[in-house]
Amino acid sequence: MTTGIVQAVRALVAAGAVEIGSFMEMDHVSVDRAADGSVLHPAAIDAYIAAIKKAGIKKNRIAVLSAHQMGTARMAATKRAGAVDGRGESFDASGLYVADGAAFPTSSGVNPMMTIEAIAYMVAEGAAEEAGKTPRAPAGGFAPAGHCDAVLASSVACGKPAIKRGPVKVAFE
Repeated sequence: MTTGIVQAVRALVAAGAVEIGSFMEMDHVSVDRAADGSVLHPAAIDAYIAAIKKAGIKKNRIAVLSAHQMGTARMAATKRAGAVDGRGESFDASGLYVADGAAFPTSSGVNPMMTIEAIAYMVAEGAAEEAGKTPRAPAGGFAPAGHCDAVLASSVACGKPAIKRGPVKVAFE
């Protein structure tokens, strides 16, 4: 766990973070950067990492949780508005598809399990069709026709329904 936290700190620094914290009982660290984005005081990052290693993981002293990260590679009509198009394909990398909660146009604020399943199937079906392949029906069969539309339409935020593509059969296994 400590190694994971240390590696996350390093990844955040490399990605350009200006402040980093954890669920450990310690202060956040500011990452002062030069105009070119380079780290001005790498010793401060090294000291923060050393403090994480020294503190280690103590019972009941760190929060461990997970959450659905929705909308981090949002589906949108244009590259300016999102990372992937309505089929889930990246605007920047042809053939790269996002088929999970990251494709949400925005966070739904509710348990997104069925919507993620619907988006994943919709993207997979479209990618298979584009590749000239016929999507194979799963052993458990499909949900009733139109079910995907109902699931996607239920993912609403700020009064706007999620982006959806016509009726799609959805498989839940």
